[in-house]
Amino acid sequence: MSPINVLVINQFASTPKYSSGAGERFYYLAPFFQKKGINTRVVSGGYNHLFVSNPPTPKLFNEEKVKGGVFIWIRLRKYNKGSIIGRFLSWVEFLLKLFFIRHKDRPDIVLVSSMSLFPIIYAFWLRLRFNARVILEVRDIWPLTPMELGGYGRRNPFILTMSFLEKIGYLYSDVLVSVLPDFGKHVQNVLGKQKQTYWIPNAISSSSIVSRDGKTVKKKRQDFVVIYAGAIGIANAMDRVVEVAILLKDQKDIIFRIVGDGPEKERLMEKAKAHGLENIDFAGKVSKNRVSEILAKADIAVISWNDSRLYEYGVSANKYNDYMLAGLPIISSSNIQSDPVVLADCGYQVSSLNIELFADKILELSKSSKEELIEIGKKGQKFVLENQTYEVISTKYIDIIKRFVHQ
Repeated sequence: MSPINVLVINQFASTPKYSSGAGERFYYLAPFFQKKGINTRVVSGGYNHLFVSNPPTPKLFNEEKVKGGVFIWIRLRKYNKGSIIGRFLSWVEFLLKLFFIRHKDRPDIVLVSSMSLFPIIYAFWLRLRFNARVILEVRDIWPLTPMELGGYGRRNPFILTMSFLEKIGYLYSDVLVSVLPDFGKHVQNVLGKQKQTYWIPNAISSSSIVSRDGKTVKKKRQDFVVIYAGAIGIANAMDRVVEVAILLKDQKDIIFRIVGDGPEKERLMEKAKAHGLENIDFAGKVSKNRVSEILAKADIAVISWNDSRLYEYGVSANKYNDYMLAGLPIISSSNIQSDPVVLADCGYQVSSLNIELFADKILELSKSSKEELIEIGKKGQKFVLENQTYEVISTKYIDIIKRFVHQ
């Protein structure tokens, strides 16, 4: 049987060489695909604001071999990471340049992974040209995300454009995939009818598992360390964690450690300083291979979400996987129906509107024994190893790809 050629189009796809964990989904899936007779070519932008460093792009299209496949980097103009217009123009530039790619091998599957949705236009053109199947993978729901987090109105030209692309993408793609467990409800809201969707969550490599049964990395002090590791933006609702630190500032043995960067970080640091907090410290972003080392020094992890309809369809933040694989009990401040902490039974979910309960749960866990914390954390490890490693999700994708290619 001849190999199946899959063309992945994701302007923000990356490899560990250029990123700190974002956009590496198909880099890690490619070797598993290859073992099952699937060739993977990933087309990505040579510049985006999420890269730690940019791949070299001396030509318009630049190939780089990776284990299991090939990345094609498209040369793009740089833009100000804080500019919505700059990002929008970069999406348009990426789409236009896609039409100049010469395909050595006929794609059997064209897999568009958002963000952005613009490449779905090119995918439909390839379907006409090569009779390829089109898979649309939705990670962040647009335009709902900028409407909820950025306050954009429905009649904004940017929102109208994205709404049009969203609707035709959902309507005419052969397969819909999402990292969100309840994404099918959103599709029904947009189309006014049901359409089958497949849940393939974000994943993690099992090689970074942390064992807490034996000796863990020693901490400098015998504090109870509450950690948050990830982006610090509006969507991450980190004000709530600072407010909990304020409530618990008299608990001298409870320390909050915030690891990461983002547009909200400086403001939160100023807020902590204004309240004279000595129980919270901020560290910069760490490389992906150091995340497990940092988490090993913590006792529990926290995550926080705004009370927004954006999360009615679930979440799939990589932080959950990092925390679970590290064997950390998790407190999730959210109103999400399918919160991963609940699915894995590895901690507590507290209402995003109840700061006092958030603080109470941290205090409760701080009084638990090491053995009790280990048992809670083991549930998360078990869940992520059974459901959300790259090996596990690759089997789901391979099944979809082979089923639809041979229809």
